[in-house]
Amino acid sequence: MGPAAWSAVRSGWQGQGARYGVALLMSVLALVLSCFAAPFARPAIFIFFYLAVVASALYGGWGPGLVTAGLSVLAMASSFLMPLGLLALDRPGVLDLLIFVLAAAFTVGLAELRRRSEQRARELSEQYQVILGSIGDALIVTDVEGRILLINPMAEALTGCSAAEALGRPADQVFQIVNARSRQPVASPIAQAIAEGRTVGLANHTLLIARDGTERLIDDSGAPMRGPDGRLRGVVLVFRDVTERERAAAALQASRDQLEAILHGVADGITAQQPGGQLIYANDAAARVAGFATVEELLAAPPGVFLERFELFDEAGRPFPIERLPGRRVLGGESTAEALIRFRERATGSERWSLVKATGLRDARGQVQLAINLFHDITAQKQAERAAARSAERAARLQALTAALAAALTPAEIAAVVLREGLAAVDGDAGSIFLLTPEGDALELLHAVGYPEALLAPARRIALGDSTPPADTVRSCGPIYVPTRAAAIERWPALAAVHPHIPWHAWAYLPLLIDGRAIGSLGLAFQAEQHFDPPVQHFLFILAQQCSQAFERARLFAAERAARARAETVQRRVSFIADITANLSAALDYPTRLRELVRMTVPTLGDFCIVYEQAADGRITRMAAAHHDPAQEPILQRLQAEDRIDPNGPNPVARVFRTGEAAIATQLTPRTLAPLVESPIQREAAQLLQPRAYMIFPLTARGRTVGAMSFILTDPARSYDDDEIALAAEVAQRAALSFDNARLYQEAQEAIRLRDQFLSIAAHELKTPLTALLGTAQLLQRRDQREGLLGPRERRSVEVIVNQTNRLSAMVTTLLDIARLETGHLGIERERFDICALVRRIVDELDPSLEGRILDLQCPTSPLMILGDALRLEQVFQNLLQNAFKYSPETEPVSIEVRQQHDRVAISVRDRGIGIPAAAQPQLFQRFFRASNVEAGQVQGMGIGLYVVREIVTLHEGTISVESVEGQGSTFTVILPLAPPA
Repeated sequence: MGPAAWSAVRSGWQGQGARYGVALLMSVLALVLSCFAAPFARPAIFIFFYLAVVASALYGGWGPGLVTAGLSVLAMASSFLMPLGLLALDRPGVLDLLIFVLAAAFTVGLAELRRRSEQRARELSEQYQVILGSIGDALIVTDVEGRILLINPMAEALTGCSAAEALGRPADQVFQIVNARSRQPVASPIAQAIAEGRTVGLANHTLLIARDGTERLIDDSGAPMRGPDGRLRGVVLVFRDVTERERAAAALQASRDQLEAILHGVADGITAQQPGGQLIYANDAAARVAGFATVEELLAAPPGVFLERFELFDEAGRPFPIERLPGRRVLGGESTAEALIRFRERATGSERWSLVKATGLRDARGQVQLAINLFHDITAQKQAERAAARSAERAARLQALTAALAAALTPAEIAAVVLREGLAAVDGDAGSIFLLTPEGDALELLHAVGYPEALLAPARRIALGDSTPPADTVRSCGPIYVPTRAAAIERWPALAAVHPHIPWHAWAYLPLLIDGRAIGSLGLAFQAEQHFDPPVQHFLFILAQQCSQAFERARLFAAERAARARAETVQRRVSFIADITANLSAALDYPTRLRELVRMTVPTLGDFCIVYEQAADGRITRMAAAHHDPAQEPILQRLQAEDRIDPNGPNPVARVFRTGEAAIATQLTPRTLAPLVESPIQREAAQLLQPRAYMIFPLTARGRTVGAMSFILTDPARSYDDDEIALAAEVAQRAALSFDNARLYQEAQEAIRLRDQFLSIAAHELKTPLTALLGTAQLLQRRDQREGLLGPRERRSVEVIVNQTNRLSAMVTTLLDIARLETGHLGIERERFDICALVRRIVDELDPSLEGRILDLQCPTSPLMILGDALRLEQVFQNLLQNAFKYSPETEPVSIEVRQQHDRVAISVRDRGIGIPAAAQPQLFQRFFRASNVEAGQVQGMGIGLYVVREIVTLHEGTISVESVEGQGSTFTVILPLAPPA
């Protein structure tokens, strides 16, 4: 038996001994008192013994009472009723003793009953107090006058008033409540329950003010308390603290409102779709993508309306089946990847491109209840890509055209080249070139492509006065664009009989101009209707101008061949023009072109050459200059660096910019030169260089003077003739077109720079709402883990939000890295650390997510210290490991090995996956490049991870290489320099 049991037994014995000791003491005391009272009043002896029995029974219960009664009987019988030594009692004594015994037994029974009743009452009272103390709600009981009869511990804690202070006081003095918003007192539910005789509850936003001033939001009810007769006996008030619950509800509502605001604010369209196809949620972006003015209109529309308004195509232009939409597939229980869909509006023909992704929300049984559709509008990106591709293609066509025209010396060759390159650049289907006859009264067909002979036969010679497209173009010296067949018939009604029998629906006719004079017409035909937007018109203008110049060059070449006396001069001119043209076509680098051009023109067209441009503030500056004598170059460099020409001054260069006309002086003397000199630097240069003649030509493109080109002679033996003036003019004209093309190229490069800058700014700006969204969703998850606020569907929705936000944040981080790389702002923070420890930590952190896949690590036990950015290198190896798992089967292991190679450390990541084709390996680390077998396998990716990896490794003065055999796997090896010993 243990100490606790012995203690309990000992306590029981001590209690029993005390009660029976009292019984014995009462018996002795009664005997003593009876002995003293016996001589005076014999009946009094029964009184003392009876009182002793009563006292013992009341104190100790029936056991000590009976013991006292028995002892009293023995004491009375032996001391007062029975003479000492006699064995018989007299009859009166026996009767008295019997009466005493009955009275004592009755009294002991009554005392035992009373003791047990009091004990039961104490037990019930204790149980009642325990119950009241265990109730989680606060409880106050009042009488019909509102005075407190009972208050439990929870009510004491909430009101700040103890039971001793509260009992008997009016409830309004203890239970003080006000409206949380107006701060006005609220009618007591106790008074209402008494007055109305029914259960009364408080309205929302009720504050209980405790005695210490603490305010708590409560929820309560007051119920009338009635007796068996149905009369009102009081009120039972039950109330609870709902402060935290209200706060949690408010926080949850705020979180929902914030999430709703975020979803409506994002640029991507988001919809929630039921299995029947009906939308139950959509944000503003989704309404815009669907062509609805408001979200409400989109949600109210029947499911088929959206599909009736649009035709769906894939990226290759093939019809996209409705049942293959990601949302439809998800609702059907399939798992689907992101789909690129082109939506064409049936009414207008306008197109939008979207990346569509769907995620299913399942119920507890795993059935898909909703499909969450995400529409990422990439229309602007696709249009920009198409425009950029078209612009690049046209620029390439222009370069090819220029190069081909440089070799084409006859009109027939020129016409064939122009039509071939021009039709290919604008997706034309047929073309023709008419040239004006020497008499100037008709046009003759030089070359045609795509037209049937039956249609060409009657149109080989067109009178200039006829109402036909080629003749109208030549007469007006302006382009004619015919976007539709109806527009052609409206302008030339006589062609109505011919047009129904031809397949073309749009035409473009451009005059071939030489010095503002039309020498012919270039026509292009299209089988589809055309818009002829400004870029297309500009290209066609350049095409016609190149064609005109080529014809003019051919004419000059023909004239040179006809005039044997000028054959050598003309040949040099053609060769010179060809060289200039080849130079202008060689590169789009504007400064390089200028420097090479001016050097090519000396000494052929002058002893020195200067090219000018006009700044935004109107000042004229020298862009490039060259002298055939290198000793004179410093003079030109000083002019270029220090001197500016007044645009309103007498300098002939300023006059060329003002008028747009050439300035030529074949005889220049110090007297005629003096008025043209504006500054000391110009005066000094004139004295040193001694110009004798000059030609200054405006560089005009698209009707705008973009610069000026001057050729100056210093040799007194030379002078300019008409042939050299024409040659210089042609050089200037070609230079103007070339410089304009170069400016367009610069604008394109600036657009690319602005795009990269936009990516950087957009990535930074997206980080803020993404961080807020992720933080809010994760906070909701943690609160749900603590308090169980969400159901399974809501919990899954929050999990989807967290996962997709993490994914989007990673994509934004990658885009930000690319933008930083493009702008040169991606830096690293070097510190000394153990590369082995870093690799081991990466493997340890990756291991829980492998889901049974094998990752083998081989790493030296001794540290290998490097100087680098641990965070950026962690990004490198995580990317390589993720790629290894992505492109290899789940059953095949992936290994990572760290080894020392002299003063460097090599880290190799090897997989046994699909491998990389040999042709793709040299381009593998280029931005946005993806190998052909990856594209064919439909493995998701953006093609930028390895580009960022290479740049980070390069910043660490390291290298990365790949060894791969298609179908057998790949090994990526990063080599980094070891840190010098500390």
